[in-house]
Amino acid sequence: MFSSTPELWVGALCLGLAILYGAWHEGRADNARDAKMLGALGLGGVLSAVAAALYW
Repeated sequence: MFSSTPELWVGALCLGLAILYGAWHEGRADNARDAKMLGALGLGGVLSAVAAALYW
């Protein structure tokens, strides 16, 4: 089991990047509504992972 946050921010970063990839894929398919939603969610995930990495 994870004992501290440093392992968790790596997982959060990977998840955020995967969501951003989904946003890119939706944008290429001309699905702007879903691309914006996924982009905002992925960006929030990446920024929170970076904040957690800098905090710990």
